[in-house]
Amino acid sequence: MDVDLVAEYSNDLADQLHRLHFAALPNDIFPNLDRQYYRHAVARMIWHGPLAVAVEADEIVGFCSVANEPEEFSDSLANEYRMLAKNLARFAITRPTLLLDIVGAAIGGAETIEPIDYVPEITVIAVAAQCRGRNIGPTLIEKCATQIVSPQLIVKTSDQNAERFYLRNRFERIGKQNRFRRKLAILRRQLKASSTRAA
Repeated sequence: MDVDLVAEYSNDLADQLHRLHFAALPNDIFPNLDRQYYRHAVARMIWHGPLAVAVEADEIVGFCSVANEPEEFSDSLANEYRMLAKNLARFAITRPTLLLDIVGAAIGGAETIEPIDYVPEITVIAVAAQCRGRNIGPTLIEKCATQIVSPQLIVKTSDQNAERFYLRNRFERIGKQNRFRRKLAILRRQLKASSTRAA
């Protein structure tokens, strides 16, 4: 298995990530977006990256996206008004709870022990079910960390299993955020200085 950083966008890459994301996290917002919007999202992941992928037998079996500037990343997704409006209208009919999550993500305030503005954030990490338990998730995080200048990395999750995963991988809980149906834990990891980031 190889873990690499993604430097260039392609539709094939985006479509592979879309399928993997939906299979691994079917209740997440991103994989329920239509193909056109998800492709746009992947292009933004690369631009605001790093984006790391795990590849085995020419198949992507895991990926991790980190937004170096989370607010700018979110704005870049929201700026595609037509694609976003089409997805929101579809969610209102087919997945109203997802629509509430999106609205909650836009207005939900965070409570943390320290400010987290401008701190790089893991936006998604997904691993194929048949490949879990092989240390792929931690390896993807480490790969992304080599490209992060900030001494900190945060992640937000409402899933207790995911929270335990992050706690095992040197994250600490520093706050919470309410989003209508969900209460998110906010976790932070202190990153060691590296020659790659220092350069």
